[in-house]
Amino acid sequence: MCQPSDKKDGWCKPSQGAKHAGVSVDTFSEWFKDGLRFIRLSSGHRLTKYVWIDEYLEQYEVQDEAKQIADDLVASMNND
Repeated sequence: MCQPSDKKDGWCKPSQGAKHAGVSVDTFSEWFKDGLRFIRLSSGHRLTKYVWIDEYLEQYEVQDEAKQIADDLVASMNND
């Protein structure tokens, strides 16, 4: 079995991916619906790569919290 610390380019099951990301298996499974890349084996099981998990999570990176707050405030004022 591949572990995140062993092989970042390895494949993992949803339970392993959830552990890698620090979330529940239910949350992790929702990420598949939200765009996390995966393959489906003929058995029906889904596999994803650790690197795909990291790429998926990077879309939520906040560079500077103060800038993010200001950007959100400006965006909300523009929507009113």
